This record gives sequence, structure tokens and C-alpha cells, in this order.
Amino acid sequence: MGAYLDNAASTPLHPELIAGFADSANRFFVNPASAYPLGQSARRELLRCEQVLLTALGIPADEAQIIWTSGGTEANNLALRSFSDSGPIVVSAAEHSSVGALREAVACPWRVVPIDAAGSLDLGELCNALDSTVSLVSVHAVQNETGARQDTEQIAAIIREHAPQARLHHDAVQLAGKLPLSWAGLDMLTLSGHKLHGPGGAGALIVRKGVSLTPQILGGEQQGNLRSGSIDVCGVRNLAEAVRLTVEKAADFAVCELRNALVAGLSELSLPNGRSVLLNSPPDGSPYIVNASLPGYEGAVLVRMLGMEGIMVAAGSACSAATRTPSAVLLAMGRSHEQAFGALRFSFGIQSTPSDVEACLAALRKLLKDY
Repeated sequence: MGAYLDNAASTPLHPELIAGFADSANRFFVNPASAYPLGQSARRELLRCEQVLLTALGIPADEAQIIWTSGGTEANNLALRSFSDSGPIVVSAAEHSSVGALREAVACPWRVVPIDAAGSLDLGELCNALDSTVSLVSVHAVQNETGARQDTEQIAAIIREHAPQARLHHDAVQLAGKLPLSWAGLDMLTLSGHKLHGPGGAGALIVRKGVSLTPQILGGEQQGNLRSGSIDVCGVRNLAEAVRLTVEKAADFAVCELRNALVAGLSELSLPNGRSVLLNSPPDGSPYIVNASLPGYEGAVLVRMLGMEGIMVAAGSACSAATRTPSAVLLAMGRSHEQAFGALRFSFGIQSTPSDVEACLAALRKLLKDY
């Protein structure tokens, strides 16, 4: 028995990338800033990777530039820090910890917009938070703990009406490559390789041309002096190919069937004192993520017990797994401390199968009986 259902934390490398990894590493190990032919070849490969990535995501190449980063956290930091001196930044109450930590560390007039019980941004409060001084609105496209999906096109329309000078950034780490993405009205987009069957340590901030950024890493003035440091061409190549392959695979991946089977099985679990499993993921959220609370149990304990059975899930975001505090996202959705402490997150990748779901549910039934 065994199943990996923690793909929102990290995904296995796509099999095609594994097969070609040695060749890629041997061909693209050189510094693309070098003047000799191998360096020029690496630079040409970077340009090809830009085209591959933008084409896969449906973003016109003449509208965007790509800043290659070490992952989603760095890309989010580059996006938000660039506007922290320009006016208030508007974020939701359920952003990734890389945004939440910035709110604590960066002196900026932050404006936090609440979410409702389904995890959706309160659009009325968003309107109230916007005025002529706002510099940036940063909202996740898919929430990393619950899979709640925001209406990105409506958010863009509200910004155009109430604060047309403000730029719009989406953390699309849990959306890019897996679900349809709208570039219209968007100024910046974050993605991360290891969330979509690419390599760890490789990510990108896609920026609409004309948007000015403030470099956060200084040194050799690479990437137009927006992100210094020698570019890992092999990593970039595998990131771009991972996006392309994930987009192609997602069209045939029966993820909704897996989600429905898991949700149905969770709803049938027998909890003490007549309690029921509480589904925290909205029906219209990302089918790749299912978050559910088991009142009366502690999610972190269940994660460890399931791990002993070869079932790998999470109690929340992997970035904050070491903390002993309830999920701030679930609390913002109005869940009680008991419900937040009892939450488990299950997440799928393109390699997930019905047998993974069956194994997970069987292990849960056994553990709850013997808990």
C-alpha cells in the first residue's frame, strides 16, 4: 500500500525530463553570458525556452518578458517588493506565506481583503480597498491549501474601474500548466517548476512589458539587471519543458474523477460523536487540491500516521508544516480552531491514479478506527 497525494507541495519530475536530464545537463552547463560558441548556444536556448513557456501558457510573446528565478517565493518577493515604495499594496487574507511574511517584514501600507467561507475574495471589500494611491494588487489564482480559485478576470475588471493605475499580480503556482489561465488584465504572474513536474530551484516571474521592477538580487547585472546571478540554463530548459508537458497531459488527465472519488470517500468516513468530515475546498475550486477537516483529530498527527502506512498527504502548506498553529487560511474562512487543527490536504499530480485514492481512503478508515 502507498500513495503520494502531496503534489501541491512538490511533484515528481516528468518522466520525459528524467529520460533527457543527463543530455540536458551536459549540453547546457555553460554560463550563457560567455562569449564563446557554447555560451552563445546557451543564450539561444534561453530564448527558445521563453517562447516554449509563453506559448504553453497562451501568453503573446510580444506582451511579456520572463525573469527566471529560484522558484515561486523569490518571484513573489520580486513582484511585491518592487512596488512596496510606490503606494499601498492590496492582498487577500489567504495568500501564500511568501506574501504573508512580506507583510510582516516590509514597511508598506498593506491592505488585506477578507475571504468568504468558500475562500473567495470579498469583491465588495476589494472595491473598498482600491483608490488612486494603490500601487499593486496581488492575489493568488488558486489557493495553495484549499484550492479555492479566484475570479481573476472579474478582479482585473474591478481594478480597471476603481484603481486603473494599479498593477495586478497573480501567484499562479498552483494554477499554471494545470488549469486555464487568463493573461488579459494581468501584469505579473508567478510560477514554480517543482509544482508542475519540473525541477526544484527553478521558477519565473512573467512580467508585462512596460512594468518596472526593482532588482532584489544585485551582482552581475544579468537579466537586464533585474535578477543578478548566472542563469541555470539546464534548470530553465526543464522548467519550460515541464510546463509544456503538463499542459499537454492536463487535457487528458481525469483529475475531476479522482477528486470526486476522494470527496465521496471522505464524506463516508465515520467520526466519533456523530461528527462529519467538513470539506474546506469549494466545489468550483481547483480539482487538484482537496482540503478537509476531521473534527476531533489533529491533522499533523494523522499526517504522520498515514506516512507510516505509505500515504503521503499534508496538514496544510508544506512551507509552514513545522508550525503548531492552526491554518490562518482556514481561520480566515471562518473555521473554528478545532476544524483548522483537524485539516488534511490531499493533492494530485498527473501521475495520480484511482488506486492512490483507494489506498488513501483505506488507510484513513483503518487509522480512524484505531486512533
